[in-house]
Amino acid sequence: MAEFVSIEGLVDAKKAIEELTKDMRRKVVRGALREAARPIVRQARSNAPVLTGLVKKRITVASSRLYRGNGGVIGVYIRPSATKLARKLKLTSQDPYYYRWQEAGFHAVGTRRVAGGRRNRVDRLRTSGARFIEGKKFMGRAFETRQREAVTIFSDAIKRRIDLANRRK
Repeated sequence: MAEFVSIEGLVDAKKAIEELTKDMRRKVVRGALREAARPIVRQARSNAPVLTGLVKKRITVASSRLYRGNGGVIGVYIRPSATKLARKLKLTSQDPYYYRWQEAGFHAVGTRRVAGGRRNRVDRLRTSGARFIEGKKFMGRAFETRQREAVTIFSDAIKRRIDLANRRK
């Protein structure tokens, strides 16, 4: 579900980033990525299905745990997530975990259990007559519509943040 975008033509910015220290490099790039994600977040919030409004309120930008800067790759995720307080107090009513099914769709099987492991489950769902509910794809549509705007914001933000970091040295 994660989408990757490669930006070509930022050779000068790349050289300037490599001259920064490792922690400054991470801060500069992550900050620029967060700035670039703002239009996608706004669009995803406007596209989000609203029953209680929880998914819509909780769409945020989160730092990637996988791409923390090791190997030169830094990433962020745009997704709905529970607040720190809700996670700490284990408030499941404040956790929009179900956004995955709203985004990608699901098989409506009711309370019936479909056993047999992953491969057999998919085959049994098809043959059992379980209805597939299409996903709304509100996050994917937001990415598709605001992708170019995010790239231009990123390229402007990275240059501005590199200049700011170089002034602080």
